[in-house]
Amino acid sequence: MAGTYHYEKEYRALVEGEPEEAVLNKWRQGVFLDGRRTAPAEVTVARREKGKTWLHVTWLHVTWLHVTWLHVTWLRVVLREGRKRQIRRTAAMLGHPVHRLIRVRIGSLHLGDLKPGQWRTLSKAEVEALRATLAQPPSKARRTPRKRRAPGTRGKPSRKRRKGGGGKRKY
Repeated sequence: MAGTYHYEKEYRALVEGEPEEAVLNKWRQGVFLDGRRTAPAEVTVARREKGKTWLHVTWLHVTWLHVTWLHVTWLRVVLREGRKRQIRRTAAMLGHPVHRLIRVRIGSLHLGDLKPGQWRTLSKAEVEALRATLAQPPSKARRTPRKRRAPGTRGKPSRKRRKGGGGKRKY
């Protein structure tokens, strides 16, 4: 199901640090990526914990293993659009880089206990639920609002003029 259909995609993201409520509210309202605001997302804290980071330091052919403890937070993120690396880019922009990202579900389909690269056949109930979901257009309340044209403009967008005078050339 393509991101243009605005169906929910749920993820678990392990982010560095402990995001404050103000940071999560920014993410919930949408942030600017590539000059466009992202659609609002549901972001909730699932669990806070301490995690390890491993750093291999090599100097003069000797390797040391340096372990540091840092606070990490598991977030539950539900998107209704899917831009490339959207969760990773948004979290990094807000100061909490993603260490692990797991997709949990798309629409009504739950991933369950599948390992990476593993697949299974859908049950009849899952296929019917998918067909019902695809048959109904997504609710308009969840869609990103369209830009409206100013009154008095035509239905077609204006053409950009070429550099160098544009128009027909006379020889």
